[in-house]
Amino acid sequence: MPPHNIFFFAGLFFLFGVFLAGIHAGFFIIIFCFALFLLFFFISKIFKERKYRLLSFLSLCIILGGFYFGVFDLRDERIKNSISFGGEIEFFGTVSSNPSVNEGVQDFFVSVEEPFKSGITVKTRSLPQYNYGEKLVINGVIEKPFPSEYADYLEKDRIFGIVRYPEITLVSDGKESIRGYLFEFRNKISDSLKSVIPSEEAGFLSGLVLGERTGFSEDFKEAMKKSGTTHLVALSGYNITILVWVVLSLFAVFFRRKTAFFLTIPVIFGFVIMTGADASVVRAGIMGILALFAGEFGQKNDPRNIILFSALVMVLLNPKVLVFDVGFQLSFLALLGIIYISPVIKEKILFFGTSGFFSWKENLITTASAQLAVAPILIAQFSSFSFTSLVSNTIILEFIPITMGLGFLTAFFGFFSFHLSLMSGWIVLIFLKLEIFIIYLFGEIAIEFSPNLGIYGAIFYYSLILLLVLKMKKKHD
Repeated sequence: MPPHNIFFFAGLFFLFGVFLAGIHAGFFIIIFCFALFLLFFFISKIFKERKYRLLSFLSLCIILGGFYFGVFDLRDERIKNSISFGGEIEFFGTVSSNPSVNEGVQDFFVSVEEPFKSGITVKTRSLPQYNYGEKLVINGVIEKPFPSEYADYLEKDRIFGIVRYPEITLVSDGKESIRGYLFEFRNKISDSLKSVIPSEEAGFLSGLVLGERTGFSEDFKEAMKKSGTTHLVALSGYNITILVWVVLSLFAVFFRRKTAFFLTIPVIFGFVIMTGADASVVRAGIMGILALFAGEFGQKNDPRNIILFSALVMVLLNPKVLVFDVGFQLSFLALLGIIYISPVIKEKILFFGTSGFFSWKENLITTASAQLAVAPILIAQFSSFSFTSLVSNTIILEFIPITMGLGFLTAFFGFFSFHLSLMSGWIVLIFLKLEIFIIYLFGEIAIEFSPNLGIYGAIFYYSLILLLVLKMKKKHD
């Protein structure tokens, strides 16, 4: 078997072991895999068959994945057991995230050093505004997150408790750091957009270019959910691709191509950190950098192995994202759908021939492929799936590239000329109002589908998708 295939299957089975341990169904299966490992190992020694060595190796990868998750989980359990939940306590901590304010509530993470080492999320009033890196003394009651799904989601970031409206004393300002500067730069971009564009439209534009959702009203969030357009403000490979193209083209004006290439890489890293390093943008950043290297040095760009490598990097850093981070799951499944399901749809739809006016056919296929890939996750997490989301996304995606381009331009002008920023803001406002109108419209006329799918239904669904993809691949090989 070629090395790139060995890497793919080894990584895939390792991730499977992490997943099994994460859903607490992995103990007996991992024991079973350990027995298989021993069986295949001894058979390979006796009969000298290479295929049994491979099966033994893959069984071992599942075991390693399960143990890797277990090590992280035991560490987190020790931390949780050190926290005094339910009683008033005073502790020292450092603001470890970019504080966000939404509907009068300020929300941020605190890295606690004394009297225990942990992460706590703090919810307090919008004023005074706290900043990344500041040292605080906090007096309040630490609660356990509820429900359990929310607790698991926070735990992936090593956040084990919530303090609501505590007494807070600022001890010292944060030390100067690259991350602090990037957060400050992000906040300035957001403020620049809000100074020239009405609040709802500015909030949506900040979501498109920065992945920020703090300016959204509950009505707008509900409309996005029902219209199936929430993903527009979850930074992905699409946003990174636009960023890479803009930055690389800009650097290429002043430098040689290879120099421009190496200057673009730290910009991607900075953008990932600045936007909060959510799962979707981390995955997109890793894949964007790998794709840049593949294009620059003439290597074959294998999407399967690039996707797997991106997932492995993230899971090795934090195995809990695989099971408890819905953004991670949606991000990778949507990408897999676009790469592997879209060719099947294109082959089956007779009218696909050309891309259509403003590439609407391409947008329809891309949207349908991604939606088919993530449908079980959406149903499990949000209890529904909207058929009309195909139409709403196909229409809106026609305008998103120019909206993002004008959004970056408006923010750029805002740093040195209010009037240029205002003029650019008026133009982008036309597109923003149209897109928001479409979101509200399709939120009202959404045709929702809410089946009780369950884990076995999801397995059956993905098995059918896999069979269709493999059948088409075999047909073209």
